[in-house]
Amino acid sequence: ADLRLVHVLWSQLGQAGKLKQPGRAGLNAFLRSRFAQKWQSVPIDIDALRDAGQINDVIRALKDWCKREGIGL
Repeated sequence: ADLRLVHVLWSQLGQAGKLKQPGRAGLNAFLRSRFAQKWQSVPIDIDALRDAGQINDVIRALKDWCKREGIGL
């Protein structure tokens, strides 16, 4: 799992105008809103995430979002 890919996907969504809050703060807010209930505990910053399964969850969610928006990967 690669946190760099999370940042790349988030950036692509931002460049396409699909984010209300592009940037790190928006990504961290997305992380909390999307995964807090599923994981029970979410790091305050995406770069503190170390669990490979959780990183893959984020990558999968962002890839799915890109696909729905027609953003090529």
